[in-house]
Amino acid sequence: SRFREFPGLDLTEYASLYCLPLYVYSNSTLVGVMELLYTREKGFSDEEINFFTTLTGILSTTIQNEELQGELRKMNLELEQWVTEKTEELRASEERYRTLVESACESIFVLAENGDIVFANDQASRLTGVPKFKLIHKNLLELFVDPSQPKGILSEAFQGHESLRQGELKRADGTVVPVDVIAVGLRLMGKPFVQSVIHDTSSRARLEKLLAEKEQEIAALKAKVSS
Repeated sequence: SRFREFPGLDLTEYASLYCLPLYVYSNSTLVGVMELLYTREKGFSDEEINFFTTLTGILSTTIQNEELQGELRKMNLELEQWVTEKTEELRASEERYRTLVESACESIFVLAENGDIVFANDQASRLTGVPKFKLIHKNLLELFVDPSQPKGILSEAFQGHESLRQGELKRADGTVVPVDVIAVGLRLMGKPFVQSVIHDTSSRARLEKLLAEKEQEIAALKAKVSS
């Protein structure tokens, strides 16, 4: 069975056999055997033995290196497949996120740590009156009458806290809109960002003003009836 790779080999034709292990001494690994067959009886000199021993050492290391290279290629292929799968999953996840954000009825911004806008949805453009491609070159604080109003929420969001602030947003046409600003930490592509949702509270402010006026009217009527 030792010579199964050479089915036509007739051992009776050989008078001498010298076997040398293909042994890697650095990690005590046997990777094979080299056999030398001679048709005549032969004794081996020290010089020949040293030569064949050196040769088997070179062959052992070469074979093991090739096996290691094969394992490395396999691991690299598996790693590439894993990275490809994770990249596709991440891309799909970000695409779902983008779709949800774009279709949202609220104004949504994604901000860098210093407040620079790296993404804004269509509603954000409508609220501010600024085209989306121009919003990307702005800082969120520039959009407010008083930049200090939303400033604190950035650091709080990066620290893992969800924050809410009220402020006045200045639109591109100069009109001022009362807003609620909500911010929460967000990770995209492994990097920290802040997602900020800005809600126009104009309608609520008008209703509150109308309610206050009605309460004043009712109080006036009650006072008139009492008198």
